[in-house]
Amino acid sequence: MKFYLIRHGKAAYNAPTDEARPLTEEGIQQAQRNGAFLKALGVMPTAIYTSPRKRAQQTAQYIGSALNCDPIVDDAVNFEFTAQKALQLATNHPPESSLIFVGHNPSMSEVVGQLTGTRTDMSTCAIAYIKDIDLPQARFANLKWLMTPKALNAIINSE
Repeated sequence: MKFYLIRHGKAAYNAPTDEARPLTEEGIQQAQRNGAFLKALGVMPTAIYTSPRKRAQQTAQYIGSALNCDPIVDDAVNFEFTAQKALQLATNHPPESSLIFVGHNPSMSEVVGQLTGTRTDMSTCAIAYIKDIDLPQARFANLKWLMTPKALNAIINSE
């Protein structure tokens, strides 16, 4: 099984509630680039799970649009997201599945650590690709790469 953990794009602060904070123009561009990047890599997700907060849903929508996969809103991916919750959602899918989770920090960074033993602090719209997840324990999963928006921009602009 493969997981792609994505922190939502850059969000505005001028919303009536935290749940309603939308993406900024920069956040929209980040999410669109992530979708194009994953599509160029040939990622074909079995499912995209997203936090119910607006900024995460918008990020998931842009990525899902690029990958022809409609996001599923699930509170499990909200602020209290854990590796155990990711694994629970994964049990609904075959072992060869690729799952995308779009949520928030610090939980996205913590889940990367819980699954792989690495430490990271994911920036907005960063993507962590984890593979070799052996359900149900998910011990010794491999962090294959972590892509930040800054690194992705550098790649795109160097072409």
